[in-house]
Amino acid sequence: MIKQEKKLKKLKDSAHDNSQLFEIMSAENVEMREQMRKLQEVNQMLNGMLSDLHEA
Repeated sequence: MIKQEKKLKKLKDSAHDNSQLFEIMSAENVEMREQMRKLQEVNQMLNGMLSDLHEA
């Protein structure tokens, strides 16, 4: 009976840890998406500048 309680507690702790890990990874994902969006904007701007230079 005690072993089962220990296993159950360990599973609960693990589930809590996994939940926290999921939250951290989700936040990082949002951050990375924002960085990617900014990089795409910079890329578009640079491509536009290159086109302007090529036309001149």
